Amino acid sequence: LILFPLRFGRPGPPGLGHRVLDQPDAAGQTRASPASLGPNTGAMRRSNAVRSAEDTFLLGLRSYEDQDYGEGALLFRIAADLGHAKAQGLLACCYFDGRGVSQDHAMAARYYRLAADQGLAEAQAALGGCYDEGQGVPQDNALAVHYYRLAADQGIAKAQAALGQCYALGQGLPQSHNEAVRLFRLAADQGLAGAQNRLGLSYYLGQGLPQHLGEAARYYRLAADQGYAHPQCSYAMACLHGEGVPQNHEEGARYYRLAA
Repeated sequence: LILFPLRFGRPGPPGLGHRVLDQPDAAGQTRASPASLGPNTGAMRRSNAVRSAEDTFLLGLRSYEDQDYGEGALLFRIAADLGHAKAQGLLACCYFDGRGVSQDHAMAARYYRLAADQGLAEAQAALGGCYDEGQGVPQDNALAVHYYRLAADQGIAKAQAALGQCYALGQGLPQSHNEAVRLFRLAADQGLAGAQNRLGLSYYLGQGLPQHLGEAARYYRLAADQGYAHPQCSYAMACLHGEGVPQNHEEGARYYRLAA
């Protein structure tokens, strides 16, 4: 399952309005380049803002959604350093993707942790992903499970699916297919394609529940119809072989073409 990093907000296409924040000055401190601040729009927003963390965050979010990622990241950093959890989470995403700042997974993990420690579920899930993949932090299955669980308990579908995968593999905790299926179902019921596909596989293999080819095909199709190649292939095979659905070569070929 490719689940992380989570995204906060609505990012636009890369390469528009990028400005790099982290240019060290003579004292080695990180600052924004004056030239990078560009026209007066961002400066006017900052000077006219009520200097609360929430107001600064909202200004940053407006800049970010306007595809002015450098200004957005700068404002997120100001709010983040005032302790605003959502700003910390969004600044972490900027560092993870290199959007408006130089890409730096260690800085991303740092700000994800600050937000996660304040209980922001999306940041907990993303930090779990960092530990799972060893991005910005040393790879650590136990810590990945810890943060996935915190987020899953708050209803984050991607964290539920990721924790389910940890249970299925026995990665960072004792293997339990029953618990894996429970978590996959929670995430699948929220429409997460990766969880629907994985729940379909559990039904197909009879892992954590009785084998049921019809349910396997149903969940494969739910995921396939969201445009993902792997479940499209799985559903195509079910159609070709009549596994859980009436045999239908034309339908099988159609889903294989979608996956191609």
